[in-house]
Amino acid sequence: MATGTPGPVLEILRKYMPFDRMAPEHLSFLAAHLRLGFYPKDEVIALPEEGPAQRLFIIKQGHVQGRPKGPNGISPNAAWEKGPGEVFPMGALQNRRPVDTAHVAVEDTFCFELDLADFNRLLAESPVFRGFMTSGAQVMEQLLRREVQTVSISRVSEDLPLSAPLRSFVRRAPVTCRVDTPVYETFKAMASERVGSVVAVDGDGRPRGILTLRDVLPRVVLPRRPLETPVSEVMSPDPISLPADAAAADAALLMAQHGVAHLCLVDDGRLVGVVSERDLFALQRVGMVHLTRSILNAPDLPSLARAAASIHALVDQMMAQGVTARPLVRIITTLNDHTARRAIELELAESGDGLPAFTWLAFGSEGRK
Repeated sequence: MATGTPGPVLEILRKYMPFDRMAPEHLSFLAAHLRLGFYPKDEVIALPEEGPAQRLFIIKQGHVQGRPKGPNGISPNAAWEKGPGEVFPMGALQNRRPVDTAHVAVEDTFCFELDLADFNRLLAESPVFRGFMTSGAQVMEQLLRREVQTVSISRVSEDLPLSAPLRSFVRRAPVTCRVDTPVYETFKAMASERVGSVVAVDGDGRPRGILTLRDVLPRVVLPRRPLETPVSEVMSPDPISLPADAAAADAALLMAQHGVAHLCLVDDGRLVGVVSERDLFALQRVGMVHLTRSILNAPDLPSLARAAASIHALVDQMMAQGVTARPLVRIITTLNDHTARRAIELELAESGDGLPAFTWLAFGSEGRK
């Protein structure tokens, strides 16, 4: 059936990408050439044996699934599902080929439909439409990420973006010592230089260990070690290091994985700086390392739940700072893994031998990190 006046159609299209970014003349052309089709539940909209695709479908209402079709008919299992505002079949139209799956309405569904000739004209005249149709998911991801980042920035404070190189976060030259330096001299250096760490280096300036203020109590004070003890006996050997040009997001991921608050920056293996959690998240409300430790050391399940709830705030802040999808999802996965592991530990401690033997499995995107 025809759509009638394009005015209401324009209002609907402007709710979705890429139509909300198309030039007015191109969007008006699209709205004027659409027809509205109705497909009741379980009706097949397109099949591979029908030949090359002839129409673009934009779902107005309802849902459509792509289901594999074999010798025994159409599978009940969906390969994909699309809802309002989504389009199909982009690849088949552009490559002049049949659809790969049976397209089935899974509920009463209305679709706007654009004939092939009008689709080709719009593809040629609208750069936004063409870019979306040829790049598809990549364009959608970029646009969504830009919008999410804009919203996130409005809610959180912003320092340097975590896509910046680590050397951008270095505030001063690193405070160093030899591995045989007495610990009291390192304490004096921390106090006078107002830093939270001292890096022990060899004669070539390569980091061999690191001593932080957090190490002082458990490694020096409580064991009552003499202040003349060489730093080599209390430092953390082989400190975690990254190239100075590595992205700050890489440092954030390592901090989350290892629960450390300081990383050494190296050029050709030689120490050039130290970056702390405070440097990376100076203006953030949720600290990466603090959150990791809160999860790992949660005394009970309610405390763990409160700590895990802060993951959302941390993610929001990192999106505001421009962290891209790959490092962001790895950080989320790491924190989720910490949460699951701690929940299991707490349950085992409470149940003792009351639980049967079990295996914990993580599937899907969580399992792939």
